[in-house]
Amino acid sequence: MGYPVLHRLLAPPDTYLIAGMTFFSFGAYSTDSGRVWIRFHGWCYRSEEPKTFWWNVAWLYLAGLGFLAYFMYLGTTIGYPRLC
Repeated sequence: MGYPVLHRLLAPPDTYLIAGMTFFSFGAYSTDSGRVWIRFHGWCYRSEEPKTFWWNVAWLYLAGLGFLAYFMYLGTTIGYPRLC
């Protein structure tokens, strides 16, 4: 027996919504806490390396907004979901 709700949630339009909200949430968490996780480097703190910190936080926000914009674009082109 399958899980139709989980399968529906992981279908392509909803995947972009989940990814967008995840990246945007990580960006908000990093801005609030003052630290961001960098692959192969570890934690980067706002007080120690401000330029690297803000660069990585900006990438998190941009990735989140990109995924959310693509989700909304797919919603308007295929008629799912009704956003208006």
